[in-house]
Amino acid sequence: MKALLHRIAARAQAAPRRATLIAQTLRLVWAASARWTLAWFGLLVGLGLMPAVAVALTKRLTDHLVGLLAAGGSDPQQLRQTLAVALLMAAALAAQQALQSALAWVGATQTELIQDHLRGLVHRQAIHADLAFFESAEYNDRLYQAAKELTSRPPALLESLGGLVQSGIATLALGSLILPYGLWLPLALALAALPGFWGATLANRRFHRWWQAHTTDRRRLQYNDTLLTVDSVASELRLFDLGPHLIARYRGLRDRLRGEQLRLVRDQSLAHFGAWLVTAAVSAAAMLWMLRRALLGMASLGDLVLFYQTLSRGQTALQGLAGSLSQIQRHSLYLQNLFEFLALQPQVTDAADPAPPSPRAAGEVRFHNLTFGYPGSSRPVFENFNLTLPAGKITALVGFNGAGKTTLVKLLCRFYDPKGGRIEIDGVDIRRMRLADLRRLLSCMFQFPVPYVATVAENIAYGDPARPPDPAAIRRAARAAGVDAFAEQLPHQYETLLGKLFPEGVQLSGGEWQRLALARAFYRQGQLLVLDEPTSLMDLWTEVDWFERLRRLAAGRTTLLITHRFMTAMRADLICVLDGGRIVESGTHQALLARGGLYAQAWHDQRAGETTATPPTHDPMPGNLQPVLPSL
Repeated sequence: MKALLHRIAARAQAAPRRATLIAQTLRLVWAASARWTLAWFGLLVGLGLMPAVAVALTKRLTDHLVGLLAAGGSDPQQLRQTLAVALLMAAALAAQQALQSALAWVGATQTELIQDHLRGLVHRQAIHADLAFFESAEYNDRLYQAAKELTSRPPALLESLGGLVQSGIATLALGSLILPYGLWLPLALALAALPGFWGATLANRRFHRWWQAHTTDRRRLQYNDTLLTVDSVASELRLFDLGPHLIARYRGLRDRLRGEQLRLVRDQSLAHFGAWLVTAAVSAAAMLWMLRRALLGMASLGDLVLFYQTLSRGQTALQGLAGSLSQIQRHSLYLQNLFEFLALQPQVTDAADPAPPSPRAAGEVRFHNLTFGYPGSSRPVFENFNLTLPAGKITALVGFNGAGKTTLVKLLCRFYDPKGGRIEIDGVDIRRMRLADLRRLLSCMFQFPVPYVATVAENIAYGDPARPPDPAAIRRAARAAGVDAFAEQLPHQYETLLGKLFPEGVQLSGGEWQRLALARAFYRQGQLLVLDEPTSLMDLWTEVDWFERLRRLAAGRTTLLITHRFMTAMRADLICVLDGGRIVESGTHQALLARGGLYAQAWHDQRAGETTATPPTHDPMPGNLQPVLPSL
């Protein structure tokens, strides 16, 4: 009994939630297409009345025909009345077709406007969500669910609401036609439709629970499909002969999901057929009752025709009404995912009393007693971490993979907030700065730069989309990053489309994409320059030349350079070695070698490895410039 009471309470709570979801959807529909919604509703009302109009005119036509035949077809008044009713029926049929055509046009327009409106809401939510959301499996499930249903569910819900309005009006109008024959008739037909609605409701809930429970499986399915069809994986797919393995994994998961889904559809179809049998039996009983009245002379042929058509059209209207209610309930369950996604609130926000932007250029950056761990992880990345980036200097940060170097960049950009301590720029806690003001100070190149499918000039200009593209500044940034070396050799130079996704696109090498990302960071002209592994894909010759350019570009700007390469780190003003979540060594290249610590050990290990290697036929680099930091 206690469990039953809990289920009843849960269903009572679910009903208001569904009503709220429908209300939220209607508000979105109104916001996207207010005038079209009014036209849509008016057309539905007109179409809903048409079945009753047709049935009433059919009864009148039948009665007039009976009278005309009884008079031998020679009564002029009966003939005129019969022809008038026939013309009215033709006009009603034409009006119905016109309304349906208009509804199709209005509905298509409304659907496009709603999809564009909702897509815009999802886009805005996605760009304002915290970075932590994107690194969460739960968030990716929510985003997948919202995006997957975005193009189909809201228009489908709108269509179901339209069906509800039209079928509801048709049911009431038709019910009013048979009401004079007995109050029990429309009540019996309405009760006969309840099993269908109840069965559909239960089936919808079962299917939705299954759909929710297998979100991760469906994402895995999509991931495997992507691996088999995208160009970035094609090389390894062929080299390692991964294709058959991935296809087998896809097919196994797909077969399991398809089998479960089809079993649910089968059960739903059986329930639907059973509900139809109940409704058909009630309608047949009512029709037999009316036929008996006609045989006894208690009803005319017109009454019999009206009753038959009312039952036939009424049954269709009731099934449409029950189906629309069921579909509304089903769509509202899925739309709950969309509204939950849209309701996500970022945790990294502007302070209530933000500090005004500094009138002078950004200088010293200080990480003070920083404590941080990623959400959902029990292992902290930093505990009481301290680091100072001197104003106007280039600081190189080196360390083991996973030591937290890239995490520092994320914290400095305020993609995350630390759990303890603070980050200061010129003595101001960055949490007191507006996010927009903080990020305007930063010119960043991340460890894995994005290869935008756009022209060379657009790729660079994306570094500062707030200002109109400046061709001179784009070329200066390109020269600073070494992009000019290959851009001027492309078919259309800076207007060449990059990537192979669209026709006439040109693919770049990894190092060329990396230099393009550097140019994007340089174009931004932020006072704090943050470069995460900026030369990892460059050849050695390009790297030496690039650092000299960086030295000129970074003059007077505070620069954080994260790198594994000695030849890059050794030229910085200050080198800091990160290990175990803290800075264990800092100083210039020569000072750290003299100290004989972790940095010096890595340096000498690399040098020792090189003395046993076969020497190159020429020496393209100075002997003390080495490309990789093997141990750090």
